[in-house]
Amino acid sequence: LPAVAWAAAAATIIGQSLGAGLPDRARRAGHEAVLQCGVLGVVITLVFYFGAESIYRGMHNSEAVITAGVPAFRMLALFQLPLVAGIVYVGGLRGAGDTRVPMWITLFTTLLVRLPAAWLCGVVLNGGLYGAWIGMCLDMLLRGVLVAWRFWRGGWERTHV
Repeated sequence: LPAVAWAAAAATIIGQSLGAGLPDRARRAGHEAVLQCGVLGVVITLVFYFGAESIYRGMHNSEAVITAGVPAFRMLALFQLPLVAGIVYVGGLRGAGDTRVPMWITLFTTLLVRLPAAWLCGVVLNGGLYGAWIGMCLDMLLRGVLVAWRFWRGGWERTHV
């Protein structure tokens, strides 16, 4: 949720900067938003990874749930930075009026990476919950990289709304 707030802030500042004819300011604002939220992402990574068992024990008393959930949650912790970057950069692109490419990236990674990888790793390879979350983490990683690449390329600076 904090990444969504940073994404909204990035969208606003980027949109205002482009409207004022200041594309360098817009670019810097997007990167700064990712950097700031990334610092929080590191904290969340550490809390999720090292606190996984405590978090699960606070939510459930079944040892089977804790045994299955803690390793998957720790893996998820390691993918917080690409998740944060992806969310904030998408917000920045939205503020610039560049919405189609992020939409296609999201569709591509969800339908052609997350779902097949989750099914393959979770069902076919019998990885269960952990295997299904591998698919989700691969999606977050690829989506974060693709959206960051789109932002860094800078073509969005010339988008006309």
